[in-house]
Amino acid sequence: MDFSREISRLLLALLAAFAAMGIAAAYWALTGEETLLRRDDNPRRVQAEATLRRGSIYDRGGVRLAQTVPGSAGQVRRQYDHPALYSALGYFSLRYGAGGTEAAYNAILRGDTLPRSLLDHFEQDVLHRPQTGSDIQLTLSLPVQQALLEALAGYTGGALLLSVPQGDILAMVSLPAYNPNRLDEDWNELIRAPGNPFFNRVLQGVYQSGGTLQTPLLAAALLTRQPVDQIIVQGAQPVTLDGLTLTCVTPPPASAIDLDLVTAYLYGCPYPFQRLATTLGEPAVNDILAAFRLSQTLLPDGFAPPEDASLSATATPTATAVSPLANALGQGAQTITMPAMAGMAAGMVNGGNMPAPVLLRGVRAPGADWQAVVNEAPALPLIPDTIARRLSEIMIAGVTTGVVPAGRPPLVIGGHTALAYSGDSVQTWFIGFVQVDAGRSVALALVLEDTRDPAAAARIAARALAAAHEVLSAENP
Repeated sequence: MDFSREISRLLLALLAAFAAMGIAAAYWALTGEETLLRRDDNPRRVQAEATLRRGSIYDRGGVRLAQTVPGSAGQVRRQYDHPALYSALGYFSLRYGAGGTEAAYNAILRGDTLPRSLLDHFEQDVLHRPQTGSDIQLTLSLPVQQALLEALAGYTGGALLLSVPQGDILAMVSLPAYNPNRLDEDWNELIRAPGNPFFNRVLQGVYQSGGTLQTPLLAAALLTRQPVDQIIVQGAQPVTLDGLTLTCVTPPPASAIDLDLVTAYLYGCPYPFQRLATTLGEPAVNDILAAFRLSQTLLPDGFAPPEDASLSATATPTATAVSPLANALGQGAQTITMPAMAGMAAGMVNGGNMPAPVLLRGVRAPGADWQAVVNEAPALPLIPDTIARRLSEIMIAGVTTGVVPAGRPPLVIGGHTALAYSGDSVQTWFIGFVQVDAGRSVALALVLEDTRDPAAAARIAARALAAAHEVLSAENP
């Protein structure tokens, strides 16, 4: 019996099977492997993420703030060592991903930015050894952060401190906050918690500007050579806008109801600035607000504006007044952020230039030395140096005369308090600075939500600026 035809068919079938196996093997080796690894239900991917050695986070003084520690069954977990940094660092969770600073520098901390050699591929892809990420050093200072958190205790709001001229973020606190070490256990409660603790008020909050616009308006008066020392009769009187009554932040003495523009700025009185805005005209007011870049979103590299702009409403409801005069007095369409306010304060002691905020200070690959991260972003011009110096002198006078009590007479502190009304709530603002030495200063922006207490805002600012002054004074220029 002739079996040659059957043998040929069997041979062809075997060859086809081997070819299919070869093609399949090539696919899974070259392309399919990545497709499979990207699937959320791939247990190897889950295991790789659970054992990944995420890099540690350090402050500017070398203190470790967050680290990866051994967990159960060979897995690891993220540990945050200092409660003062909870709101600044964000979180990392195998279940819920990363947020805040952990998300901004996720690729570095994971090790995705590191070059991979053949040995690395062999160890991670064949031997399945865990991937190790790089450490990062932030510009944050633990002592300043602790002082700021302690001073803000009991309030809802936030504060940001910048070094000048570098733009280093020395501290940023947003309250209420949460404990990222308990994120998995507390997630369901946190997403429903009052005040939305996941909402970073420093980097995401958009607030009514209110009396903070008195600073650019005063700058406009100086630029256009308005008589800022001319007495305005009944300058301390309130201003009414669409049923909203604006009054002085700090009531002046009974003998000082007639004010000039500078004195009105020191006490936060709106009426002289209403007159100034009317004199300048709407185009000039809009020009000075644009020059101060108040509408810009100024965030450190790695951070992006929130995709859901409605998050801002959890911090400040929509303004009720929309007239040009209301806009000029900060009760209209103009809204501001803490980075923009801190940048404005920094410009007063930086020749009229706003430094770009910086958070990442250095990166250290596994087994390597620290590599400094250079901030190449240029400072943004706001106003001429002569106007900035005059404004800084006025802000210093506001502190030394007791309108904004600093509590630390040896320190050269300048500041301005302001109120902003939004819906049924009121926010208290403080912007200011402390001079460290001839070339360095620290700028601050602070907001207290649902609070009308300028003295409290000034005390909090003074404590934080004093701590920052101490830290920078100990560092080499």
